[in-house]
Amino acid sequence: MEAIFLVLDEPPVSRRREPPPEIVGKGRILGDIISPVSDWTPPQPRSLGSFQVPVDDWRLLAN
Repeated sequence: MEAIFLVLDEPPVSRRREPPPEIVGKGRILGDIISPVSDWTPPQPRSLGSFQVPVDDWRLLAN
């Protein structure tokens, strides 16, 4: 087995990511990002009503 190593004198330059110029300065943080909104309640589930399926073998419905 043979290996070739390239020794760099300088560390690689890390590039900082920047947004496109069209959207720079247009974003706003409107509140706490981490904590959820406390007055939100999940919607109530809807009832599908009663219905029956004419199936002779219940295993057909299992999959």
